[in-house]
Amino acid sequence: MSEDIKEQVVAAIKESGNFSLQLDESTDVGDEAQLLEFVRYQGKNDMEENLFCKRLETTTTGEDLFKLVDSFIKKEGLSWDQCFSVCTNGAPAVLGAHQGITAKVKTSQPRIDNDPLSAPPGKPCLPEIVTSA
Repeated sequence: MSEDIKEQVVAAIKESGNFSLQLDESTDVGDEAQLLEFVRYQGKNDMEENLFCKRLETTTTGEDLFKLVDSFIKKEGLSWDQCFSVCTNGAPAVLGAHQGITAKVKTSQPRIDNDPLSAPPGKPCLPEIVTSA
């Protein structure tokens, strides 16, 4: 069932043409690192969906997070060209100026909106989005 829902969300993203990502790196109650990825896209209404929640198998470096997101985007037939912004939860692995996932995204995709990527520590945009929903 979850595979079918994911396929429906990916199909809707492809139909929309553009999307933004919201990333949350966290640790669950079992002390396992998780990466949650939410996607926002324009459907019949402005849509926000949980795209995936994946356990981080090894470390939680920005490189690991970027590889996981990049792999998912490519595997599902999406393109970074469709992504116009990335928002994070402010965790060190996502915010690092040189090694965080935001730095990796900026390096590989310099046209992506930098404002959400460069949210100052203590002012991450994901909690604001979650609480406003």
